[in-house]
Amino acid sequence: MSRLSQWLHRHTNRRSLLISCLFTVIIIALMQSSLPITNTALLAESGESILDMTFYYTAEEALNRMSAYGPEGRRIYLGFQALDLPFILAYSLAAAFLLSWLIQKVGAAGEIHSRLNLVPLLVGVADLVENSCVLMMLTMHPDAPQIVAAVASSATLFKHLFIAVTLGALGFCGIAAFKASHEV
Repeated sequence: MSRLSQWLHRHTNRRSLLISCLFTVIIIALMQSSLPITNTALLAESGESILDMTFYYTAEEALNRMSAYGPEGRRIYLGFQALDLPFILAYSLAAAFLLSWLIQKVGAAGEIHSRLNLVPLLVGVADLVENSCVLMMLTMHPDAPQIVAAVASSATLFKHLFIAVTLGALGFCGIAAFKASHEV
């Protein structure tokens, strides 16, 4: 883990920040567009939204939602997953580079501070687990095992908890960087 954290610190610069943020914004724009593979399209088709945006759901709720989507809704959700996979990489790297940059601005020394840049990657890992399980449920419906739905549920919860920690770390480091830049 130390090597990954160090790699992020070494490769953090304006260019890496700009590229990762640009890709994140482009994918968000596509996800919010009128493409027929968005959450809006899924809502219009089935009346149900994607599981990714729900803070917590039970395994039973996940399997019930797979049924509620219907065949066309599941097809739309599969299309959404095609956008969500590169989005995970983009936003995880953007947040990790931003956190690395803020840590460098603060000049924070020590293992804990320098490894804070790994927290956004935990969001990405949890999101990948969630998406893998959702893909299995979508493609195996109606025969998806309940354990897959339970793992998806847990991964979604952890993803949102890691998002909260990431936002807290960004806020804390952002304030510290602001203070450090205005010290006399």
